[in-house]
Amino acid sequence: MTDFDSVALLNVGNQSISLAQALHYLQRSGKLMTFINEIVGQHVLTQELQSRADLNVSISELEAQVQSFREKQELTDAQVFEQWLASRGLTYGAFHTLMSDDLKVEKLKSQVSEESASNYFSENRESLDEVKLTYIVLVDQAKAEEFRQDIDSGKKSFDDIATECINAAFLNQSTDVSLKKETLRRGQLREELKELVAGSDPGTVLGPIKVGDRWWLVTIESVESAEFEGALKQKLEIELFRQWLTQRMQSQPIQLIQAP
Repeated sequence: MTDFDSVALLNVGNQSISLAQALHYLQRSGKLMTFINEIVGQHVLTQELQSRADLNVSISELEAQVQSFREKQELTDAQVFEQWLASRGLTYGAFHTLMSDDLKVEKLKSQVSEESASNYFSENRESLDEVKLTYIVLVDQAKAEEFRQDIDSGKKSFDDIATECINAAFLNQSTDVSLKKETLRRGQLREELKELVAGSDPGTVLGPIKVGDRWWLVTIESVESAEFEGALKQKLEIELFRQWLTQRMQSQPIQLIQAP
């Protein structure tokens, strides 16, 4: 068995860092498991790519991928591209292999997650609606209730009070009141707000609601119904692919080999 202390990993100045030292440093910094998980993840992914014959990449697909990459990275000039390859220790062949692997991974993502992402969307569509909210956050419950009475009576609008709060916080450097804006999926809403927002239309003012040690007045600016397309579709597919990969990793026994 190889002694990790005898395996040189890199040189720092005029000193050689062994593999054992490197692992010790990673462990001391709390990053060893992150390092190991990255290796395991790449290994499982590589094994999957090698075991499947349905992820072939055509020459035209590879050429398009290479051209797109070089354009995005501003590497269309041949000399600049050669310097970029040299700085990373890559040959043309190795670079093309990386591009081909990237395409295979994208194809694998599509195969693994497309159907499951569509099913997930159908089952959780409402929780994926996008809700835009504005909060007036106060320390004083009585002040929050006073603001609500002003809104209900028509004396002031929510926006009027929001402007007053911004000015008060800015001029007096007060921490007793603040204004916040958020755009979230319904499923991401705080538990105190989920049920109230679910039964309310845009323009509705909610509260005062106790959230932690503060009192919130909330207005629903808008609600956008979720559609299985664009950024949301891509996000769901990525998340479900990560879950699939994590499950594959967890099914593999992992053991750090101890040097004698």
